[in-house]
Amino acid sequence: MSAPSRWPRAPPRGSPPPRLRLDGPRIVDASSGQPVGLKAMNWFGLNTDQMAPDGLWAGGSDTATDFLEIVYQIKLLGFNAVRLPFRFQDLGKTAPDKTRRCKNSPEWVLKRRVTDPRLIPIQRQLPPRPFALQRQGGEGACNSYLPAGTGLDRLLWTMQVMNSHGLYVILDYHGSSGATLEMDSVATAERFASKWAEVWRAVACVPGFASDVAGRVVIDILNEPDMLKLTWGPLQPLKQPSPNWATLAIAAMDTLYAQTPGDVIFMISGTGQTKFGTNWGNGFVTNPATLAQYQLADPNPFFRELIRKPYVNRVVLGPHCYPPTITGLTFLGSTLWNQLTNSVGYLQTKGYCWDPDNPGAFAVRTAPPRRGGGAGAGTAGTMTAAAAPPRPPGAGAAAGGNATAPAPVGTAAGAQAPGGAGSSGSSSSGGSSGAASSGKAGAGALGSGVKPVKAAGRDGQGALHGHGEAHGSVKRAAKRHGDAEAAAEEGEEPGEHRRRRRARGAEEEEDGGSAAEASNEASPAAGPAPAAAAAAPAAAADTAAAAAPVDADALPAPQRRLLSDGDGDEVAAAGVQCVRFPIVIGEFGSFFEQPNDVQWMSDFATWLANQQSAVGAPIGWAFWAYNANSGDTGGIVNGNWQTLMWVKLRFLVDRMGLRPWYL
Repeated sequence: MSAPSRWPRAPPRGSPPPRLRLDGPRIVDASSGQPVGLKAMNWFGLNTDQMAPDGLWAGGSDTATDFLEIVYQIKLLGFNAVRLPFRFQDLGKTAPDKTRRCKNSPEWVLKRRVTDPRLIPIQRQLPPRPFALQRQGGEGACNSYLPAGTGLDRLLWTMQVMNSHGLYVILDYHGSSGATLEMDSVATAERFASKWAEVWRAVACVPGFASDVAGRVVIDILNEPDMLKLTWGPLQPLKQPSPNWATLAIAAMDTLYAQTPGDVIFMISGTGQTKFGTNWGNGFVTNPATLAQYQLADPNPFFRELIRKPYVNRVVLGPHCYPPTITGLTFLGSTLWNQLTNSVGYLQTKGYCWDPDNPGAFAVRTAPPRRGGGAGAGTAGTMTAAAAPPRPPGAGAAAGGNATAPAPVGTAAGAQAPGGAGSSGSSSSGGSSGAASSGKAGAGALGSGVKPVKAAGRDGQGALHGHGEAHGSVKRAAKRHGDAEAAAEEGEEPGEHRRRRRARGAEEEEDGGSAAEASNEASPAAGPAPAAAAAAPAAAADTAAAAAPVDADALPAPQRRLLSDGDGDEVAAAGVQCVRFPIVIGEFGSFFEQPNDVQWMSDFATWLANQQSAVGAPIGWAFWAYNANSGDTGGIVNGNWQTLMWVKLRFLVDRMGLRPWYL
């Protein structure tokens, strides 16, 4: 793969957004230092054979099918970022022509489209477009200006158009477990890093990279490692076959940081911790006692390696979070809050902490244990109820609880989790016994080693290629391991999970099982040295920042080291250092049709608001998805791709801080 060709219609500069940098647990404007909350929309399609954002084939009004018109609307609706999934396997292919006949719309139609129908469109004029491109073949020829060339050309051009509209871009490698070429890309860490290096080298070569692109593109290293059966584990040699997620992530970041040390921002997903109730991109529990109790994959080797890296302060955590109809889990209220806090939120509010004089020791930043009447219970040594969001009025509490880590997720609906509600050391948040930790009926359980599985929803080939209809069933229930009869009814092999499917073109995904176990015998990876690049001023600044202790207000007074020895005992000492990480929710969304989903989304928004208050900055998020043919959530547009779904947009406005043009 070489640097991109000179396409004949490069996008004008437009109005790029301010450059970003990370400041502890916050993402900020690099110039002003003001916090920036990413409010993104996922828009898939570049990760399919279309090699373009999906829906450009829809026809009808240009407001629904023309690429520039849609990007302009994304900005008008208040989004300031777009997450663009792509696949390595498509980048060398010839991108298909996306020209489509469409009907031109006057401005009053566009204004009405991007204004909540409950409101009367105001008299104010719409903000001006950053630029316009002449449609080749007449005004009714939508998308005719998209460049020809390779999939890489199309990806880079799309990225630049987003930037020129004032939008940040999350460049998401969206590997598919059913694609042989994508599995080959992660066969070794060396190969994976090389694939990413080719992409980022091309990004760094686009016109205006330093002034308009650098610091405005977030590198999402790998979407949902679970889906490729990748889990945490000890670092391994770069050439070792079947590497774990920790090895792949560190190798890729080492390589990309060496290319442009001052210009990278990384996003990392979690994995391997479904028994804690996390799934598909979440899973950052590091407490040894919790890891042992729930038999979770251990991310500590990853974090211990990361804190030594000069780019440690350039890493964002990007968990994915979904409601009950997708996960089959009924985490609501304080159970959901505690689960989110203990799986990832603590790394933003408290940080990953260690003792420089005793690198092997695991430092746990917690508030002092609460004895009796806590808001739920779980593993000693994890964050206590004092660090969790407040329970809603009327929520119950488990007697004797002194930590908020949720117990193993419930079995079938109404069944009580092991160590049920009200018992010491159990997890509970609701008023009714067992309700808060019970799984959806038929969805399986986590307490016995059974993992939740995303819905196997798929959009049909017709929808991807312009026939205007999505087809294929959406399976919203997970299968238990070993349930041979039920699996056979679904055409599955006994003991396998049916995994959800998102629009990925014609390729089929394989049904995935449990995450692959990482080898405990693997030796640490040497990793490519940044060499001369590490000596650059930006790299030197990163190194200095990485070595500095956390801010004084991030440590108790007096300073203490809270060391977990596996049974929750805490030892006070001085000198602990912590790194806090920003969080951007890489995916979340819902059809907003089922009551449990609506409640979950509301509770999720409450947790985000509480998290934002704790760190003094907005938490970033990326809604799934623009696409009508998402089997999991549907889209921001309805099934025919013509009409905006205001039930979803209103939620984002009312609860998630989205600010459309008219507010």
